Amino acid sequence: LAYFKKISLETGVIYTQYTPNYTRFLPVNTVQYQRFYNFRQTQIPIYGKYYFTNDRLKPKIYGGVQLGIMLSSDVEIDEIRAGEITGTQTQTINFKGNFGFGAGTGITFAINERMEAFLNLEYNSTNLVSEFRLIQRDGMLINSLVLSTGCYF
Repeated sequence: LAYFKKISLETGVIYTQYTPNYTRFLPVNTVQYQRFYNFRQTQIPIYGKYYFTNDRLKPKIYGGVQLGIMLSSDVEIDEIRAGEITGTQTQTINFKGNFGFGAGTGITFAINERMEAFLNLEYNSTNLVSEFRLIQRDGMLINSLVLSTGCYF
């Protein structure tokens, strides 16, 4: 039975905001497009965790899937000719799906019987699939490295 104290299944709710941007240059007509994305979403991770010890200081590894609910997704596109912005448009991107994976490592420290502090380093990969071709290949892959600290109650 002590073996099962080292394994857990955990879920929660995480709010995230991504603001990637890029510039595309078309040499044929010397036009440059700058795109500024703004994605806000709620993620629900479902992670399996393994604790190496049952001591007060517990190193761990974890990983699993993340299901996302997009709250807002906009892109602002600036058209630039000869170094000057000649047009700006803002569009909302509708997503068909939002799914990702995450894996990490960390340390949990038992403060008392009811509270634990943690320090985690986590890698996330989220795949966003759009409904139209504003984004190349109808999607975007967002990778992130997250350092987090907090308390479990």
